[in-house]
Formats: sequence, C-alpha cells, structure tokens
Amino acid sequence: MRAIHRLVVTQLLLVGMVPSFGAEEGYPIPSVFENNRVIVTPTLLNGDSLRFYTDTGGGFNAIKRSVADKLGAAAASEAIELPDFVDGSSIPANPIFRNGQLQVVEDDVLSQNYDGFLGGRWFGDRIWEFDYEKKRLVLHDKVPIPVIEPMTGLSLGFQVGENGLRTMHFPRMPVVIDGKEIQVLFDTGATATLTESSADYFDLGAGDGIGISFMCQEVFDQWRSDHPDWPYLERADEVGRRKLPMIQVAEVEIGGLSSGPVWFAKRPNSAFKRYMTQFMDKEVCGAIGGSALKSYNLVIDYPGARLWLSPTD
Repeated sequence: MRAIHRLVVTQLLLVGMVPSFGAEEGYPIPSVFENNRVIVTPTLLNGDSLRFYTDTGGGFNAIKRSVADKLGAAAASEAIELPDFVDGSSIPANPIFRNGQLQVVEDDVLSQNYDGFLGGRWFGDRIWEFDYEKKRLVLHDKVPIPVIEPMTGLSLGFQVGENGLRTMHFPRMPVVIDGKEIQVLFDTGATATLTESSADYFDLGAGDGIGISFMCQEVFDQWRSDHPDWPYLERADEVGRRKLPMIQVAEVEIGGLSSGPVWFAKRPNSAFKRYMTQFMDKEVCGAIGGSALKSYNLVIDYPGARLWLSPTD
C-alpha cells in the first residue's frame, strides 16, 4: 500500500470508519500471537508500543489508568479517545462501544502484561481474518472472496435487543464433541492460567496464560466419566482462589471440520448456562478458544453472521 493511501486508511480507522482498502488485501493489524491468544500491539508516535489483549468474548474496550495518565489524559476521565499511532502500526476505534472511546480502568482490573483490553464490541460489525498459521490478524472491509473460497462456512447467532440492534456482539456457534452438538461462545481470548502442577506439561511457567476452551461442569464431568483414557490434569487452571481441572478432548468438529486433541478447562454450570447465556441468543454451555482455534485459519463476518474456516495443516 502506498504511504499516502496508508495514511488515509489509518486516519479513517482511528475515527471508527472502515475504509475501502481492498477486500483481498485487507488491513493488517499490528499483533502477536502468544500461546494461541492475540495481542494487538500498535505503536505510539513516540515509538512506544502498547499491548492490548483481544477477546471476542470480552465485555468492554479498556485502558489502564496508569497508561492513560502517561498519554496525558485527565486523571478523572472515565473514558479516553484512542491515541495517535504511527502510520502503518495503528488500530481502529469502534463506535459501538462508548462512541469509540476506551474505558479507563484501575490497573489491577487487567493483567500486568497488558496496557489495555479489546472485547466483542471492538470486533463487532466488522470482518476479521485470524490467520493462526501465519499469526496474523487482518481487518477487511468486504468478505475476502479469494480467502474464503476454499473454506467451510457456518452460521453464527447473536443476541438482538428490543431496539433491533445486537447487544454484546458475542458470537454463538455449534460444535460437535463426542457425538453431541453443543452450543458455545466463539471466544478467541479464552484463557487458562497455569498452576505449578500443569505448567511443566505445557512447557511454560506457573502463572503463564494459554489459549484454552471452556466447558460447563455437567458436560465436563460426563466426558471424564465416559473417557477415563482422555488426558486429565487436576488443579491445572488457577481461577481466583480456585484451581480447576482440564481435560484433553480427542476431537472437536466445527462446521464439519475436525481437529484435535483439544484442551478444555472446567467451569461451573452457572458461568455459561446462566451468566453468559443472558448475553447470547441461545443457551451456551462453554466456549471455543485458542486450544481449538489454533488448528484453523478463520474469517469471521460479523455483519453477515458467518464464520469461515480451513485447517492450518
């Protein structure tokens, strides 16, 4: 992309408009894939980079107060505009949350590893390509037909409010595991925090986060009962004061495509069947995250409520 055109693209993105930069090319978002999770890394005009954790299943778009203070935001501000970024290393605002602003939160709300957080209402109403093979996140203004032609598609469900608009922009989709269809949240940011007893298994350190998938207790316990041969880690995922188990499912089918094995962390029934379901169009019992999504390259079309995927292999 020529420098002048790139500058125009960047300026439009920052005020929340999606430019026509070409459906095939798209706009690469500065990012890194860490343990199958996507961290967005735009560069400020002074050369410093910020680290935003991204999560299609997350509820807000936020920035730490200490970071906002360094950017010159008023100390009492509850929300700030996105700062100016270097041409070619910017990220878009999204007007569907706080008119494109970032909510200012106390530092301890977010992990010390990140400066901010971008959730479902950052991804919403746009078309995104998650290339897990090449570790790229790309924004498209149109469905990239050459990209999706070899892919398999499936429909997504979104909750719609009384005003006819989507609420939290949380995508729901079906998966098939152990011969049964389960409704889940499409959750690129789903994370397990490794404990001392599980860290060595993943060749990481205690306290490190990994992309995981979640399953509600009733299904998780059934898997454990029916398949005692499936790898199982007790006290593997640190959640507050609790240490919850993980199980490695032999195979997960999404849109007719199978991958596996896939690690799932256990969650209380209420976490999904009651809490998350209130933001979804149907009841969900879990979430599909990086432990499964890493096996695919994906295009998610929020306006069209479609997900396309193809195996990375």
